[in-house]
Amino acid sequence: MISCDYERRVPLSTLQLDPPLTAYKEKVIVPYSVQQMYDLVAGVEHYPEFLPWCIGARILKRDGNTLHADLIIGWKILRERFSSRVVLNPPNSVQFDYTNGPLKYLHGDWRFTPTAEGRTLVEFQVDFEFKSRALSLVMGGVFSELVHRMVGAYEARANQLYGKLPSGLLQAGKPLEQKS
Repeated sequence: MISCDYERRVPLSTLQLDPPLTAYKEKVIVPYSVQQMYDLVAGVEHYPEFLPWCIGARILKRDGNTLHADLIIGWKILRERFSSRVVLNPPNSVQFDYTNGPLKYLHGDWRFTPTAEGRTLVEFQVDFEFKSRALSLVMGGVFSELVHRMVGAYEARANQLYGKLPSGLLQAGKPLEQKS
């Protein structure tokens, strides 16, 4: 008796694989006021001065507390334009939603809460999905590090603009919580 086992093989091109959603959260206590941190994050037009890979920023429209902005992100020969709708809730939060560019979806949120010691708890979260599964697989491994570096750039900019607290008083920038 002959038996034959076989597997049904499906070409990869016929599979519908959705790119995974990528998410990142970080909490940090910084020695600056809520207003200072809000002003820093809400100052979209200044991002190219300090954010890694941000080579251009343009406010397209202001409508009350809502901005429509373009960021140009570049690295070596790559350049991408990201259009976003930014909702400003002074001085407690800045929310942003992606409207056009190479992603399928993006939502982010900055929250600023005063602490009893006169410092600020900064909470940042972002989640997004690439349009391309291949790009998602390539970028997924480095995404958390890229976002962490960008969050660190905000802190470095705050140090530059508002001055540093003497060392030992606060470990500014040390994540209280980081999830990727």
